[in-house]
Amino acid sequence: TAINYQSGVRTPAGGIFTGTLVLLALALLGDLFQFIPQAALAAVIIVAVLQMTEFRMLRRLWFVSKTDLLEWLVTFLVSLAAGIQYGILCGMGLSFAFLLYRYTRPGLETSVSACATLAVCMSVHV
Repeated sequence: TAINYQSGVRTPAGGIFTGTLVLLALALLGDLFQFIPQAALAAVIIVAVLQMTEFRMLRRLWFVSKTDLLEWLVTFLVSLAAGIQYGILCGMGLSFAFLLYRYTRPGLETSVSACATLAVCMSVHV
């Protein structure tokens, strides 16, 4: 995914091609992969993910939606501390809680205007 993202691939054929290359490499070079230190493999993954992350987005989130920023931060920090599956679960739970909070407390605005007829005039804007 990181290679496709960085090279600008936009079609599913890119995923098929990349998957085929990975399977071919595993089949032909799988025995040699055991000699690569795990720290080196982790470094490759970290570099690929860091280039996909847009940290400039955090500044925009600060001004646009602080709840979205909080959801991102909680997901990111829990993923670092406890693991990716727990981070995603916490982010989903927090997002769901904010969603429920917004829908259980709808904002209503009423305005009263002068009417020319005897009909009752009332407008509700959501």
